[in-house]
Amino acid sequence: MRVRSICFLLVLLASATLQAQSRIGLSLGGDFGSDVLFRAALPVEIPLNATFSLRPELAFTQRKSLAVIQNMDRERRYFSATMAYLELPVLLQAELHVQSWSLFGFFGPSASFGLRAAAWFREMGRMKTEQLSWSGANIHRFDLGLYAGLGAEKTLPDGYVLFLDFRYYLGLLNLNARPGGAAIYHQGRAFTLGFLIPLRRKTGIAR
Repeated sequence: MRVRSICFLLVLLASATLQAQSRIGLSLGGDFGSDVLFRAALPVEIPLNATFSLRPELAFTQRKSLAVIQNMDRERRYFSATMAYLELPVLLQAELHVQSWSLFGFFGPSASFGLRAAAWFREMGRMKTEQLSWSGANIHRFDLGLYAGLGAEKTLPDGYVLFLDFRYYLGLLNLNARPGGAAIYHQGRAFTLGFLIPLRRKTGIAR
């Protein structure tokens, strides 16, 4: 049911994209000092008016969570766990235009589906990785949270855009499925660098 709802939302966003002077692009980012190790996304910018735009993204996000270790075998020396997600944020963006530069802020919900999970441990002085099953680790596979952030973008000739943003994610769902276990929530900050290209070129006939 959740997968069908996500597909329906994607169809609606694609329809809105075709009716507006929209842009699509690629972004990469992360923050090694935070719980977001890596993030790659395909953002779409759909203008609503001169100030506001809708910015859905299809993203791959790798997150770190030390709290997951509490559900693991204590005989092993686990020191970290990572989880990779397919993520769909839908962000409302407000822009302040200053010539070819723009400052923007954004806020919106994000739904995530877990692709894989792994735990890191030391054995005989060596670092090793163990692939985890979500049910075996007592971790819920779906996550829901909120994004908020600030950024700046530069408009180039032909409508191309370069942007840099800083974002913070706050998880809303307790990921721990273990009865009586301490609550586990994803959170973390990330820097993102990317570009956007127009889907339709503006054309006109000189008179």
